[in-house]
Amino acid sequence: MPRIWLRLELFELGLVPLPSKYAASLTLGNVKKALDALHNKIQAANGEAADAAAGDDAVMLDTEGSYTESDNLSSVTFAVWKDAVESIFQWREQDYKAFWLLLVQFHRMIPVKNENLDCTAPLEGEQSLSREEVPVFKMAIFLFIQTVKPHSWRSKYSLDSYNAVWYREHAESLAAAAALETAGAVAAATAPKSPIMGALGSPLMRGSASPPPPQSPHTVGMADRSTADSYYLSFVREKLEDLFGLLYPSVDLKDESPTVVSADQIDLLGFLLCLGDVSLVDKNLKLSSCYPTWEQADNSDAMAETDAAQDFTPHVENGAKVCRFYKTHLSLNEKMYPPVGFSVAPPTTAQNNLSTISPPAFSLNDDFSLDGSADMSSVQEETTGRPTILSQLMKTTVIKRADEFAVSEDSGQRPDVLIFSCQDSYIYLLGPVRNVTISACKNCRIITAPNTGILSMERCENVQLTSLSGLIRVSNCLDTRLNVYTLSPIIVSGENVGVILGPYNTKYVGLKQQLSTVPFLWNAESQGSWNKFLDLDSDKDSMNDTEKPPVSLQVPETFRDVCVPVKPAAGAGPAERPFPIPPEYVAAVRKQYETVESLRQLVTSDEFDLTKKRTMEVVIQLKFKEWLSSTSNVRQILDLVHLDRVNGDPASKES
Repeated sequence: MPRIWLRLELFELGLVPLPSKYAASLTLGNVKKALDALHNKIQAANGEAADAAAGDDAVMLDTEGSYTESDNLSSVTFAVWKDAVESIFQWREQDYKAFWLLLVQFHRMIPVKNENLDCTAPLEGEQSLSREEVPVFKMAIFLFIQTVKPHSWRSKYSLDSYNAVWYREHAESLAAAAALETAGAVAAATAPKSPIMGALGSPLMRGSASPPPPQSPHTVGMADRSTADSYYLSFVREKLEDLFGLLYPSVDLKDESPTVVSADQIDLLGFLLCLGDVSLVDKNLKLSSCYPTWEQADNSDAMAETDAAQDFTPHVENGAKVCRFYKTHLSLNEKMYPPVGFSVAPPTTAQNNLSTISPPAFSLNDDFSLDGSADMSSVQEETTGRPTILSQLMKTTVIKRADEFAVSEDSGQRPDVLIFSCQDSYIYLLGPVRNVTISACKNCRIITAPNTGILSMERCENVQLTSLSGLIRVSNCLDTRLNVYTLSPIIVSGENVGVILGPYNTKYVGLKQQLSTVPFLWNAESQGSWNKFLDLDSDKDSMNDTEKPPVSLQVPETFRDVCVPVKPAAGAGPAERPFPIPPEYVAAVRKQYETVESLRQLVTSDEFDLTKKRTMEVVIQLKFKEWLSSTSNVRQILDLVHLDRVNGDPASKES
């Protein structure tokens, strides 16, 4: 049987968090109007190119002004798209830019119909807005996804993670849901409960207590990933007919209708749906190849006269049957998108930082047959495509090198990384990956190698991040610093306080080679767009109870180079940063080194006698130890020494 699943990264990383008054215009009706307006733009452009050669037919098409299937494969730029939809959505300039930058990122990451994408051209943010072209069908699907509006639903799959405050009743409902999935909860449910602690489902208790005061982003947390993903699956299943109506407007979705949809048209849905086998890995298969009963088109007799032409015979089927088939087989893939959340037990070292629980509803992971046999995948298949998950780490140091991130041999796709609810930890991820999600972390330092996709940082407190990324999103963070290199403006949303943006601040052996071998967008002559951001919540009044701005740029005096504590391989070249940083930050680092060097020379000079030198050494050592203790670096040093002694190589182990 085919394995068809949602590309959940489109929802988890692609939803544009617009303020409610702007998100209200994102309805299926307005999406249809936007496509019609874009159709008119395309028709007008084609008419100008062909001049008067099209004759009366062109006038008739322009007059109709309705989106057709032929528009799907047309490509548009940001300027054309914005001009067509501006009167319909009425967004702000930063909203249009954020939507387009996210769309471009997914367009490059998810090729459809054997697209030849040039992922090596170093386009900065403004260049992407002016030069990048995206197929219209991808834009239509991405607009369809934006209509999900999870924050406005209060149903089975409601997502309260979009709220700024984690209300008690939602925390209790999550606890109850988690309890139902564990065997121990069954016994607990039958035991006597106190009137206060045991009233999880009581209508008297639910909502009777006042909401707690606002908490830090870390304590707010988020709903379990399985809850969110089940909601997205429910949405797509319910609205798949509407998506067919957007992409294939001439197809009547009735069983008795003579209108048909072709296999090539269904392949366009590969931007949203992914087809695979029992390995549950994206192998770049055509989505239409799993439909079992394609028929040859009635007008294909002339094309089918020879065997050579047989391959080009179009395959068609009733649109309602095709839509029903994909709705029936659509499911979740917990291998590529495993559940993560506060109700999921933290993984042990033996689990290699991979959260594993029983699969939720609509799971693809249980492969069985009626005779009791099951297809057994190899160890390599089990690890390929599975993301690296670091969940609920406490006061530890983790180092993972490049050889620990498996790359799919079929698609060349690199794994994703999820860092969830970690505290007081040092995390070094030194291998290139695709998407990175950092959520609900506190008091952590995180350093990542280049990630070719999107890096999302949400609900974090006092986290110091060093990263290179295709696109960066920041939401609901407190006292967090990002030293990053990216060519696109950073997308900022939600309630942020004390977020600081600075230039990339580390270098390690192999970084330049990684950038040359992975499809990462960088420019050796560019300082990046670390100091440019799109604030999607700029309309909100500034907070009066704090002196910290929501987002600010790092001042050079506080800029520090970060050391990556790994041993270079024998014969490896020097650690270098293959792109420049602003000269004022270079000067600040140089001044720091000069200060340390002058102090060292002062201690070793003949200006002081031996007693004074000893006194200075003692004072310096005491101050250094005090700094180690106050910054928790002493624990990291002990972790690294322990890893080096026990394992001989600190890669990928945790203390």
